[in-house]
Amino acid sequence: MNETYNLEAIILKREPFREHDAKITLYSRERGKLELIARGAKKIRSKMAGHLEPITLASIMAIRGKTYDYIGGVASERCFSGVKGNLEKSGVAGEAIHAFNRHIKKEERDEKVFGLLLEFLNIINDSRKDNGWALLHIFSFKLLSILGYRPELKSCVVCGEKIMPGNNIFSPARGGITCGKHGLVAKGLEVKISDSCVKIFRLAGGEGWGELEKMNLNDHKEEMKNAMKSFCEYCV
Repeated sequence: MNETYNLEAIILKREPFREHDAKITLYSRERGKLELIARGAKKIRSKMAGHLEPITLASIMAIRGKTYDYIGGVASERCFSGVKGNLEKSGVAGEAIHAFNRHIKKEERDEKVFGLLLEFLNIINDSRKDNGWALLHIFSFKLLSILGYRPELKSCVVCGEKIMPGNNIFSPARGGITCGKHGLVAKGLEVKISDSCVKIFRLAGGEGWGELEKMNLNDHKEEMKNAMKSFCEYCV
């Protein structure tokens, strides 16, 4: 009898595999990132196909195989219809999944990583605010922090002095924020950062989203985007 195991997982990607099958990339609470084969998922009458769409939380029974493990049964727990029915939210969630897939390695289980992705999708799905793209930058910051790239945001990473308001620089290569007297040293990877953006990133480094959701993040969306672009380029 083939070995089976159960997963609670978020579907990240679905792509064709052989004639009638699909390869499903997912992140599971129990085993981290996996690739499983869904037999017959490309057939019109497939009962599994609807439960294996990207951006879906699902319960999966997997079967151990010689080359690939297979999906023996699946039931969707949440389809995130608020995301899939909204073009902007779909774009935000798609970018988050893409970034997540790029940074997360296979079979490295982390409860905090699973919780962060699920929490973010729930927030985007249920939000009535037009701030999805700003929240995406918060998600990226939180993810990189969990993965071990948390930057120093309270003291200058060059001189060690407490960061004071005004004229500060975000330097991923140096490991955080430098006070303005040290200047730019890595063109393209260092950006000037406002006091408000420093506050947002400090809040993003904590647990939860409560205080962040109360803020008008859209006012700082472009600045966060530039900072996170340099942060992600350094971490890849």
